[in-house]
Amino acid sequence: MCSKRTRPGEIDYHIHSNLSVEAYSSVEAVCQRAVEIGLTEIAFTEHYDTEPADEGYGFYDYEESRDAVDRMRERFG
Repeated sequence: MCSKRTRPGEIDYHIHSNLSVEAYSSVEAVCQRAVEIGLTEIAFTEHYDTEPADEGYGFYDYEESRDAVDRMRERFG
């Protein structure tokens, strides 16, 4: 999750949420933290693992991710 202080107008285009197998923070918590530290833009870059041997294979749910981001756009717009 976003952890450092930023300057106004900064962006982070590489964020994972708990919709990826390797992260623990919810989309909402990430968005809230981004606002707190002054990020003006963020992008979620969740992992979509296609190799059955990968730990995250079958974990990512596109519709769940899209819906979560849509809800946060409504809230934080």
